[in-house]
Amino acid sequence: MKLRVCLIGGAVFALVFLWGCSGYHEPSKAPERVMLVGTYIFSYGGQPHSPDRLTLEANGRYVLVHMSESHPGRKEEGRWQLFHDDLGWKLGFGTGLWPIEVKGQHVRILINDDLGWWYEKSIALRGHKQSSASSMRPGPG
Repeated sequence: MKLRVCLIGGAVFALVFLWGCSGYHEPSKAPERVMLVGTYIFSYGGQPHSPDRLTLEANGRYVLVHMSESHPGRKEEGRWQLFHDDLGWKLGFGTGLWPIEVKGQHVRILINDDLGWWYEKSIALRGHKQSSASSMRPGPG
C-alpha cells in the first residue's frame, strides 16, 4: 500500500514538474488600447528624427506621415490591431507586426531595437496633457 501511494505521488510530482518545465507560459496582460492611442515620434539611434509621426486612433485607425526636411511627405493610413505571440504583445499596422515596450510613462513601438529605431510617446497622466517623448533610453527591466 505504501509503495502504491509513493508511486502515485511520484508520478503526480513528475507530471507537475515536467509541465512546469515545458515552456508553457501564460501570456502577459495585454496593454490597454487606450494607453496605446496617441501620437508617436520616430526616433533613430535614440534621437528624434525629422518629425515622422505615427498616430493611433481609438477607433483602430492609424495615420503614418513620413516627413522630408520638415515638410509632409508620404502619408499612409489603415487599421491597427494588437496581437500576441511567444515573444509578447505586438502592434500590427502597415505590413508588419512591431513589438510594444511600455516602461514607466513611455510607450515604444520597436521597429528595429538593435539600431535604435522606434516610435515613442509619453503616456498621458490624469489631468496632464499628453506629450510626445524625446529620446529616452531606459535601462533593462
